[in-house]
Amino acid sequence: MKIYIAKNSGFCKGVEHAVDTALSLETQNAYILGEIIHNYEVVNAIKEKGLKVIDNLDEVPDNSTVVFRSHGVPKNYYSECQRRDIKIVDCTCGFVKRTQKIVAEQSEQGKFIVIAGEPTHPEVVGLLGWCGNNAVVVSDENHIPHILYDKNVCIVSQTTFSATKFEKIIENIRKSV
Repeated sequence: MKIYIAKNSGFCKGVEHAVDTALSLETQNAYILGEIIHNYEVVNAIKEKGLKVIDNLDEVPDNSTVVFRSHGVPKNYYSECQRRDIKIVDCTCGFVKRTQKIVAEQSEQGKFIVIAGEPTHPEVVGLLGWCGNNAVVVSDENHIPHILYDKNVCIVSQTTFSATKFEKIIENIRKSV
């Protein structure tokens, strides 16, 4: 039997950076906001090292350190940390940061933001926090919200969302507006 390893196997650069950063941190008074990545072994290694994985920024004590995982966080988390003297170790993936910038700029210009992705995925929740009030998440290419029918939209995608579904969502939005 021959085993072939794909040229691009393993973690992407953003995830690799987040994991390496988390594993290199001093553990005292340090927290990770959510699982650094969706990988049981890595999450356990981080917990065994002594870093505390928490689900909500409110769980981080003032004057502590918090790691923002590769999925990113809503924009207001940065100001909240500054207000509470919480040091941020920002491991947001570069692709996610670029999408955050796009939705923030396009939202400020009055565009209605459409995020193709899973509504409860941490990346999508984070992106919504950069959009203002004019945004919607579309996860089903066959159900385009009626609210989009007369809007000038900007469409982005969760980085791990199906490219095929994303293209179909774009196609169906074009048909409906």
